[in-house]
Amino acid sequence: MNIVKLTSERKTEFINYCINYRHEFDSTFLDDQELMSFEPNEENPTYILLDKNNNIIGAISLIINSYYRRSRSGRFRIFHTIKFDKEVYKKMLELVLNHTKGLHKVFLFIDSENKKMTELLKVLNFSLKRYSYTLINHSLEDVQVIFPIGYELREFQAGRDEADWCKVRNLGFDKIAGCDTPKTPKMYSEMEKDYGHLSGGIIMLYHENTPIGQVRATKEVEDNIEYVFISSLCVIPEYQGSGLGRNLLKAALSFGKSKNIKKGMLSVNAENENAISLYLNEGFEKKSVSICYEYYLS
Repeated sequence: MNIVKLTSERKTEFINYCINYRHEFDSTFLDDQELMSFEPNEENPTYILLDKNNNIIGAISLIINSYYRRSRSGRFRIFHTIKFDKEVYKKMLELVLNHTKGLHKVFLFIDSENKKMTELLKVLNFSLKRYSYTLINHSLEDVQVIFPIGYELREFQAGRDEADWCKVRNLGFDKIAGCDTPKTPKMYSEMEKDYGHLSGGIIMLYHENTPIGQVRATKEVEDNIEYVFISSLCVIPEYQGSGLGRNLLKAALSFGKSKNIKKGMLSVNAENENAISLYLNEGFEKKSVSICYEYYLS
C-alpha cells in the first residue's frame, strides 16, 4: 500500500470514493453539492491510500479554509480506509498534519455507533469534545407565522444587512460549543457560493428596527432526497424565552416548503436541551447521534 498526495488528475476518483463510503463517516462535507466544489489545494490538503493495483482504498482530507483558520482549527472532510489498519491510519494522519502550521487543533465528527473508529481515535490521542444530534422533519406543514406588534421579518439584503446579521449571530451563539468563530460581513459572500444557498433563505427578525433574531434555510440533498436545512437559528439573549425562536423556525420551514422542499433537517448540540425540546415539539425526530473528537496540535 502507498499513500500519496491527491492531485487534480485523480480528483474524480477521490470524489467517487467519498460518495461510496460517506455513509461510514460524517457526511457534512461529503454531500453531492459540497463535493462538486472540491479542489485539492492548500485549503483542502488531501492524501489517498492506494493498493497494489493503484486503486484508492483510503483517504484523508482536511478543510482549512478562512472560516476555520480564524479559530486556528481544521476539520476533517474524510478520514477512512477500506481495510481497518491502525498503523495506516496513523501514517495518513501524520502526513496531513504537515499542513497544519499555525493551527491549534483539528477535529471531526463520527457516528456514535461507529465503535471501531471511536477506539481508533482514542489510540491516536483524539479527545472527545461533545455530542450532536441530526434531526429530521419528514413532512413540512403549512403554518401561519405571527409575531407580536412591533416585530418584523425581513429578507436579508446583501450590501445592507451584513452588520446586523453578524451582530445577531455572534450574540446568539456566544455560549454555544463549536461556534467560537465570530462571523464577519465578508462571510456572506462566501455563503452565497454554497451550492445549497437559496435566494431569500436568510431571514432577519427586527423589533422596532433593532435586529434581534435570524435563521437561514438552505437546500440539502441526501440519498437523492431534498431537505430544507435549518441553521443559524438564534435570538439575542435579552429576547430569548418568549417564543420568537419557534416562530423563526416556522418561518424558515415555510420558506423551504415554498421552494417545493417537503422535508426538514438540522443539527443541534446535545447539551442544548431547550433547542432540542423546541425542535421535537415542532415535528422533528432524531435521525442520528454524532460525536465530535478533537486532536490538539503541539
